[in-house]
Amino acid sequence: ALGNVFVRIIKNAPPAAELPAGPVVVEQQGCLYRPFVQGAVKGQKIQLRNTDGTMHNIHAFQGAEKGAKTIFNVAQPPGAKAVEKDPKGAEAVKLKCDVHPWMTAYVIVSEHGFFSASDAEGRFEIKAVPPGTYTVEAWHERFGALTAEVKVEPGQAVDPKFVFAD
Repeated sequence: ALGNVFVRIIKNAPPAAELPAGPVVVEQQGCLYRPFVQGAVKGQKIQLRNTDGTMHNIHAFQGAEKGAKTIFNVAQPPGAKAVEKDPKGAEAVKLKCDVHPWMTAYVIVSEHGFFSASDAEGRFEIKAVPPGTYTVEAWHERFGALTAEVKVEPGQAVDPKFVFAD
């Protein structure tokens, strides 16, 4: 049971539906980014909100690894309007707060909306996947990525068993 695992179809994914109507929202609350990990569909913007009574700095990197290129870097004082940014073609966006170094979050960008993030108990659900055989990836910021092939049958749930090694 591992939380904050991003799970998505990476091979044989159904065609993308239309782009979601609004941006992906990341909240700065209690000196943490919430949610810690989530997905976006390619072309979807990221909106960052500060509900804390303190200054935050949103430093976004293209990629989850160290040394990744900066996409944007903006200050967001308390009470400021939400900031909306384009991830500029990044497949993964790592968000850091330069003021509060423990603040980190990830937005993983996919070609489609067939993805989900696991809850604290490791549960996730990718809805409305049509029947077919797919390669699914599970990514965790500390443990990396695992893949599994799954076959989706009409009306049947599939439970890929991802086991991350410490």
